[in-house]
Amino acid sequence: MFKVQNGLLSQIGTNDDIIETLYKDSQVVFSKYNKTNMENVITELQEKCLTHQIVRGKFLAVFFILFCNSIHNDFSTIGINKTNKGRQLNDNDIMEAIAPRARVPQSLDRFINNTIIQYYKNVAA
Repeated sequence: MFKVQNGLLSQIGTNDDIIETLYKDSQVVFSKYNKTNMENVITELQEKCLTHQIVRGKFLAVFFILFCNSIHNDFSTIGINKTNKGRQLNDNDIMEAIAPRARVPQSLDRFINNTIIQYYKNVAA
């Protein structure tokens, strides 16, 4: 449905094509699609800035990998000097290669400290 080339995200196909694919992949009957209802939901999500609450990290990870691979493939047209050979990334690289090098988000750090660590401190006491 999307591609990243030269560091830019673009949509493949029309909105209607994507919607039909999403219905098919979700095993929902496409005849239940209601454009007005969908547009109302999208408007509400945007107005209330709710997208960050419903988009899961694993979906963002896919876009991150696409962008990284685009930079790797298109470095010269983007204007980046390539300093090493590098490699293409795949879905497994998020957990195996990228996550161990990333900083823990503050919200996750607070959650772990306030729940899991606090629980074990209470149990040990």
